[in-house]
Amino acid sequence: MGVDPTRLFAGFRWSGAVMVLTYASLICVVASLQVVGSHRLAIGNTAPDLMLLMVCLVGLWRGQAEAVVVGLLAGFLQDVLSGGTLWVNLAVKPLIGMIAGMLARPIISMPAWILPLLLAGLSLLSGLIVLLLFLVTREDVDVVQIVLRTVVLQSTLDGLVGAVVVFFILYVFPPQGRRIWNP
Repeated sequence: MGVDPTRLFAGFRWSGAVMVLTYASLICVVASLQVVGSHRLAIGNTAPDLMLLMVCLVGLWRGQAEAVVVGLLAGFLQDVLSGGTLWVNLAVKPLIGMIAGMLARPIISMPAWILPLLLAGLSLLSGLIVLLLFLVTREDVDVVQIVLRTVVLQSTLDGLVGAVVVFFILYVFPPQGRRIWNP
């Protein structure tokens, strides 16, 4: 039996102001958790990317358009807070959100355990895009070391944290026969 996460908040009518405040609050809370708490879940120097997980879940549960906007805002905030010079997150987060939104329709009838695997795959794709951007700008990059020590570990960690988040959300907001995907 599949979980249909597009109707998680199906009975709630989203007005423009409520949606903006909800997403702004969500981005601020997740950014704070990213800065303050994600290092506690780190393995070595690799911590889960909570902002990426948020953008992926918005894409899966609310659609492409909202995921791209949330990805732009989250990527901008993450780049400003991290002091990155390449603005990598500003480019990657909306792209991953758009891909997550496109993948939302085909996974409607799949079981809930597919979602963490999808999150890990999207994190792997994000890591490979960032690696490609670094390869373009730098010449002294050891691709094998970065892929094995950072990208694969990051995607695995994101998948595990994503599994906890997805199952927590489905536990707190059980579907109870209603659809939870956004049409």
